[in-house]
Amino acid sequence: IWQTNLGYSLDWRNGFPITLFNEDQQVVGPPGSRRFPNYFSLNIMLERRFRFFGFEWALRGGFDNITNTPNPTFVDSNVDSPHFMTFSGIQGRVLNGRLRLLGRK
Repeated sequence: IWQTNLGYSLDWRNGFPITLFNEDQQVVGPPGSRRFPNYFSLNIMLERRFRFFGFEWALRGGFDNITNTPNPTFVDSNVDSPHFMTFSGIQGRVLNGRLRLLGRK
């Protein structure tokens, strides 16, 4: 017998605060005066449970960040850097899957 489940998660928030500093590691301006861009991620997955050789299994496939929204994880906040306020660590849409052994049934 096959059982199918649809799962999702939504994360939407404003960006984390950024404190600027100079090449001497001194804080420039008020701490947390800038922010990362707003963060949005929609994850959708489909899971099918089935029995095979007396065990129950779950096969799951889905997408993380299905909207492909650029959500940076790092910023160069050094005011003396030529790459000042350049965001990086952006992960786009990701397809993932897994097979789980749920136990003997």
